[in-house]
Order: sequence, then structure tokens, then C-alpha cells
Amino acid sequence: MSHELRQIIYTSTAASAIDDGMLLKLQAQCAQNNDPTGVTGFLLIHRDHFLQLLEGPSDAVEMIYAKIEADDRHTDVNLFSDITITERAAPSWSMGVFQLDDDGEGDHPLVRLLETCLDWNALDPKAGEAVRAQLETRAAA
Repeated sequence: MSHELRQIIYTSTAASAIDDGMLLKLQAQCAQNNDPTGVTGFLLIHRDHFLQLLEGPSDAVEMIYAKIEADDRHTDVNLFSDITITERAAPSWSMGVFQLDDDGEGDHPLVRLLETCLDWNALDPKAGEAVRAQLETRAAA
């Protein structure tokens, strides 16, 4: 097993409607897959769009991402950051799953939560800005 830490961020689109039951099942599946491999991160969901950060041992992240790409529950998987890291941005979340609602707030509570909980310096600077921009855009939609 590789000791190098890797961080990826990708977006995708759900193949079908997302309901509360699917969210609970997804969170349980993430914990089952991620805990034993040492992968941490978060999954943001807005309507039918996903944005996920995965970080951990390089080979474990690669294995999980390959499963994600093959998963028929979503389409349009777009990897926009894949870097080697020395520290994690979300070290305490085996997988935080958050659903953004359409409350119309420009400063969504999740944006504030991530601002305080994530180590933004551990993100690839371009990816960090992209995550912030997507959160703010989707929270305001």
C-alpha cells in the first residue's frame, strides 16, 4: 500500500432523482468503502449535481475513483484536481455528505461550515477556488 497521500476533486451528475433514502445509503456505502482504506473527504450534493473531494493513500483513492467512474448512478464524471498532498483538507471526515438546498442565500451555511472545517491551504489552490465558486454559485441558485 502506498504511503503517498493523494487528493482528487471531481464533479458528476446524478442519473436519477436523489431522495433521502438514497443519501442515507450513499453515506453508509462511503463509510464502508472509505474507513478501512483511510480515505477521507466530503460529498456535496445540489439538485442532481455532485462535487466530491477524496483524499488518502494514493492507491486507495485511485481504487475508489475507478469505482465512481464505473458507477451507473451518475454520469458526466469530471476530474478537475488530482494532486499529491502532505496533509489532508478534511482529516476527520470519513465522508461528510451534505445536501445544498435552494434557500436562495448567497452565503450558504455549508460554505461557512467548510470555511471553518477544511484546511483550505491543503487543497490545490485552483481546486480550492473552484470548490468555493461552485458552492457559492450553487447555494445562490
